[in-house]
Amino acid sequence: TIDAFCEAEFAGAKVRTKKRKADQNSYSAFWYEDLYLPVSLPNVTSNLILRVWDHDIPDGDDLVGTLKFLYEDIVEGLYENYFWMNIYGAPKQLDNEEATKMNTMP
Repeated sequence: TIDAFCEAEFAGAKVRTKKRKADQNSYSAFWYEDLYLPVSLPNVTSNLILRVWDHDIPDGDDLVGTLKFLYEDIVEGLYENYFWMNIYGAPKQLDNEEATKMNTMP
């Protein structure tokens, strides 16, 4: 399992969660934390980036996956409800040789 943590980045500012050991049965990690990032308007970027990392002491942290959200979509309320996003592997609609590589080679 992984020792996961999340990192959020917007306009050069970064915040992160505490490390959580993934559950042995479901391989899921839950943080239940709020992350606060400063936002000044107008801003120079339009992307909020969320990264999930695996904490490793000897070799350094490993990137598990990345999600990008448009700031305008957040302001318009497009993410008010819970939703599922794939952070690892190929997008679900992709079915080709590249998708196979993405799903089998970490």
